[in-house]
Amino acid sequence: MSDPRFTAIAPLIRSGHITWFKDIFDHIPVSLLSRELKFNFDKMKRSVDHPGFLTMDECYAIARLLGVKGQEVVKLVNEQIEKTSR
Repeated sequence: MSDPRFTAIAPLIRSGHITWFKDIFDHIPVSLLSRELKFNFDKMKRSVDHPGFLTMDECYAIARLLGVKGQEVVKLVNEQIEKTSR
């Protein structure tokens, strides 16, 4: 059974309170997400600040876990990359 904190993220994304990928981790620990999805912890931790390391498959797996569309996670990743790469 999934941790209930995951289901709390979708409304925050949809309401605009989470606007970057790394904002997700203000609400859930990186270790929890990486363990649940069986992702490498070090890569996931690095991806919080540098989400360009994520593959599309990983973005969509994260989206399924959080109960949002894959495009919503990709949008968060894109926003963060665009704003931090200037």
